[in-house]
Amino acid sequence: MERMKNFFSKYHEMSTASQAFLKEHGKLSFYKKGNYYKIAGIPMSTWCFIIDGVVAKEVLEADTTVRIERISGKNEYFTGTNHPYSDTATAVAIKFLQPTILYEISNTDFKHALVQHPELSVIFHILKQHKVNRLQDIVHILNLPPAHRVHELYLKMPHIMPLLTIKERRSFLNISCNRDY
Repeated sequence: MERMKNFFSKYHEMSTASQAFLKEHGKLSFYKKGNYYKIAGIPMSTWCFIIDGVVAKEVLEADTTVRIERISGKNEYFTGTNHPYSDTATAVAIKFLQPTILYEISNTDFKHALVQHPELSVIFHILKQHKVNRLQDIVHILNLPPAHRVHELYLKMPHIMPLLTIKERRSFLNISCNRDY
């Protein structure tokens, strides 16, 4: 909790009431590398902040291959539904690519926190903008020729690249040929 509080405080000072709310309604969880948080199509109505580790959202392609659609790392968030204001399941599985420590809170409690504690709403909007920026980076990378994607990913996500296996990098970068990698 302390690491999360310190990170959030970089963007906005948190009141003792907001800290107490997060502590009372959420929990810290540890997940092993290779474990799944959720299976595709099954909703998990939680908002999760990654304190340490790497999480992948995987999709099953028509030819039954699994492709990494998104990767989130330390100090990023993900949800087990489409977004915190939804109860709809996503068509992705969520898998831990590294041992991961999460702060988990139900979507319902998270929405209450955003209303009751304005500073948490400010922090959430900043985190959401970071996520939008990251997705724009990923779209840019995936539009490059395969031979340039790995280099660009090193430039855009240097904190995550060393934590991925070659197979995970290829899956995420949509590089099917070892020669291109």
